[in-house]
Amino acid sequence: MGVSTYPTTYYEYALGVCGQVILSFVAPLVFSHLVYGVSLARPDLVQKYLGTWTQHPSVVRVFLHAYTLLSYATYVVSWVMLSCLVLLAVGFGHVHWAAGTVLISTMLIMALWYKVIDFDRSKKYGSMLDHLVSGRSTYSLIEMGTMMTETKKGKTHINHPILDEDEGGDEDNKHEGEVDERGDDIEHAPSADSISSPDSHHQQDDMRTRLLNILQSYLDTAPTSLRSRMRLFVVSLVAFIVVSFVACYISVGLCVEVQPTSYSTAFTRYFQPSYCPNGEICHFYFTVPDDLSTSLIASFHSSTKPTKPTLGRWLKTYSLFSGLCLFGTSSHKELLVKQDIDQLRLAYGGLANASYIRVTGIEEEERYVSSCDLSPLAANTTYYVVGMFFDQQGEPVFSSDELKVRTAPANRTSSYSFVTGGDMSMDEANMMLMQEAAKTEPLFAMVGGDIAYDNAFPQCYRRWDRWFVRWRDYLTTPLGYSVPMLLAIGNHEAGGFMVQPQDILYYSAYFPHALGSGTVDVLERKTYHRHNIGRSVTILSLDSWVVTPMADQVDFIRSNLQDATSNGVPFTLAIYHASLYPSVPSWEHLIVTDGRLYWEPLFSSLGLTAAFENHYHVYKRTFPIRNGHLVGDGDGDGVVYLGDGAWGIQGTDIPIVKDSWWIDKIEPVPFIYKVTVNDDNQGNISNDRKLYVEAIGLDGPVFDTWTKYRP
Repeated sequence: MGVSTYPTTYYEYALGVCGQVILSFVAPLVFSHLVYGVSLARPDLVQKYLGTWTQHPSVVRVFLHAYTLLSYATYVVSWVMLSCLVLLAVGFGHVHWAAGTVLISTMLIMALWYKVIDFDRSKKYGSMLDHLVSGRSTYSLIEMGTMMTETKKGKTHINHPILDEDEGGDEDNKHEGEVDERGDDIEHAPSADSISSPDSHHQQDDMRTRLLNILQSYLDTAPTSLRSRMRLFVVSLVAFIVVSFVACYISVGLCVEVQPTSYSTAFTRYFQPSYCPNGEICHFYFTVPDDLSTSLIASFHSSTKPTKPTLGRWLKTYSLFSGLCLFGTSSHKELLVKQDIDQLRLAYGGLANASYIRVTGIEEEERYVSSCDLSPLAANTTYYVVGMFFDQQGEPVFSSDELKVRTAPANRTSSYSFVTGGDMSMDEANMMLMQEAAKTEPLFAMVGGDIAYDNAFPQCYRRWDRWFVRWRDYLTTPLGYSVPMLLAIGNHEAGGFMVQPQDILYYSAYFPHALGSGTVDVLERKTYHRHNIGRSVTILSLDSWVVTPMADQVDFIRSNLQDATSNGVPFTLAIYHASLYPSVPSWEHLIVTDGRLYWEPLFSSLGLTAAFENHYHVYKRTFPIRNGHLVGDGDGDGVVYLGDGAWGIQGTDIPIVKDSWWIDKIEPVPFIYKVTVNDDNQGNISNDRKLYVEAIGLDGPVFDTWTKYRP
């Protein structure tokens, strides 16, 4: 939905999530280290503030167990999180980040193994814990800290009954004259009485020095431990590398889809069938161009590169064409089985060259998008269209279907309808609303962004494949008409707001909206455009600063609204993604405020009829508004803002603003709009030109309407 929800780079989001998880485990570990260190350095403070509870064996046992478990848990969880970070980095193609993270992860796992396989110390600490559990001692936490310090300093023996209980003898005289391996007298651990006695303050002060010696003792003993256990380290390291390699191999090409959430990698997609097999045409569809009454744009996909024939029977006639669209006013589907271009060309009568581009974001397979400008066409007329291209052997490859489509009426009084919505998703509600939309027999469909929810992941190209299949299956009308698309870009097409054109991987390549776009570089295709539906409606599809700032579209809006007014167009509409008058508490969001700053004055002064807004997943209709104020009776026209994009998305987690001054009607429900032009809703043409808007929910009920008349 918003900028904060979907940052510009998803790797930053992954870093944030992993960092939060790691910190949640590091914090309690730091606390336990702090308590342990204080118990060694300042036992007087422990006695003063923690009281007598530290004298109980059960409390000491719990503390030591918690300390040990937290230590291991922090190592393990940190390693797991870093490993996940490696997989994300590999999956998203950040190899340099992956290499650095692997190094840190390897160091962590080796440190963990060093702690786990330090058997000698484990045995000594275990003996202490066993003694405490059995209730044979009442040594305090301070004494345990002292003994653990002596153990870590590498003494060959500690004067303590826990470690000496199996050897018997007089505890007072047993170690008299004992020396360590270097010939020095062994300094025995103080007893409980000596620690608590006033005469032993010098021993308490010495604990600070012992604490500082812990680090040095680890440094002294680490090389010996590593050498003695080199085989286990090597085996562990090799196993870690093998597992990491396999995990990274499986995670390459990670795709994270939302609405609904799903995951895939190049490995899992390898075992799935392609939506666009070699030697076939897939995803045959239409987009709305500059004027729907005189033209259409037909596009189709292929995984085989279209090639101009250099040999074969078609060389002489079609050497200048890599692909074609054949169209006419009558159906000739039965001729497709013969694969004879000349026969089909004579039957249909219309021919348009197909220009193609290669989609650069898809690495696992080739993908080419061919587009035909079907122009000039007759207004208010049904056409039948087939697409074809030549493969590298010079043989024609035809679309499996003949599509049926119609143009818009050219005059200002003919009646027609279209549907509009936004934030489609791929769940069941979207499918149901598509079916409801098809039942209305729309001339075309507008979608105000957040279409397939690919989030600009290069690896999520199959999300678009599934979306195209759904559009074909559920938005073909009962009379068999294909529904052309008129789209506005949303943040989920680009991975966020305020991005660069190169961040839009598929939207611009898949949906040309101007005649001649087939020969224009994808990065040069504008994300805002004008569409005339005959002479009755002008629609501006705008960019809510997904790529183009609001201010940069001011001249475009002004010139096109002025042109529509001078040409007597009765209804002017705008569609875009982020709302100027939102249904949730986003009034001060930068994109929202910029929209009101740069766009609304033009909407108000140049007579925009209505604006279709999206993004917030709520049904909303405002009162008529002009220049930021409600328009009262007799005050002239205002702009009604209709939104907020829920063509499948079911509600929002953000509270809706029911009591805001601009809200006339609001409901957190999935919906689409049916917009009827020049009809009195009884099938009769009205003397006054009318725009009639119906809000349709799941299963088809109309739960709100709005009407605008023009003389």
